[in-house]
Amino acid sequence: MVLDHVRNNLEIICNENEIITIHEDGFVKLGHETNVIFKVSGIPKEIHSIFLKNTSFKNIYKSKSALGILKNGFEKNHFILNPNNNHQVRVFVEENTFVLEKEASTASLFSNIYFYVAFIALLIFLVVLLFHTNFKRNRISYST
Repeated sequence: MVLDHVRNNLEIICNENEIITIHEDGFVKLGHETNVIFKVSGIPKEIHSIFLKNTSFKNIYKSKSALGILKNGFEKNHFILNPNNNHQVRVFVEENTFVLEKEASTASLFSNIYFYVAFIALLIFLVVLLFHTNFKRNRISYST
């Protein structure tokens, strides 16, 4: 019954539109934490993003699920699903690691930090140049 419940409340999508099939056979290990392992199929050879939603235990107070993603040649990562993220995560591939959607956009922002620094420096230069030119033009000279 646990396998059926989890399978019916688990959604995995790769690359925005490739739905992963969760097979009937699985394994449940009960204890302080519940481990559920399934065989899946339909995983593409090249992965750009993964969306996972697991609402199996959403009605349990303060429930959390850990998602571990293992792929050859990639760093091992795990992500937490809880009420704060509606028991779902979207991760993207950056180099040889999976990163959360918010972290991916932040990482790309900081990768362009030099562009922003140069842009701000250019704006400051233009303001100083404009102020200096305007100051010279409006300067009144007094002679005695």
